[in-house]
Amino acid sequence: MMPLRLLPLRSALAASLATLAADPAAPLRVLRTAPADGAPPTSAIAVTFDRPVAGSLDRTIDAAELLRVTPAVPGTADWRDPVTLRFRPAGPLTPNTSYTVTVSNGFQAMDGSRLSGPFSFSFRVRDEVRIDVE
Repeated sequence: MMPLRLLPLRSALAASLATLAADPAAPLRVLRTAPADGAPPTSAIAVTFDRPVAGSLDRTIDAAELLRVTPAVPGTADWRDPVTLRFRPAGPLTPNTSYTVTVSNGFQAMDGSRLSGPFSFSFRVRDEVRIDVE
């Protein structure tokens, strides 16, 4: 029986390999991003590609060089798995603030494909919930 924690990784890799088999000449694409508007201040940022980018220790791309968050946020960028770039802020994001995340196109996926240009998305962190007790 396969450990449960490996199932999402296997699913992501299977989907990526199916995409590659369908059109190996296609540019690298972003499949999904997180968070969306209304994100809690404790959110991590994630960008999932349609094929493996960081596939092995000898082919690892420095995640910190690929991702820019504006306004700037201290934190750690890493690869959650071969297709998902993740940024974990060092502290809570500022409530009621919009952030723009930009992924550079200055890198190659394992198959040599590239993003057709820098990729950006934005999200807004929700207001803090305040409860007045009288």
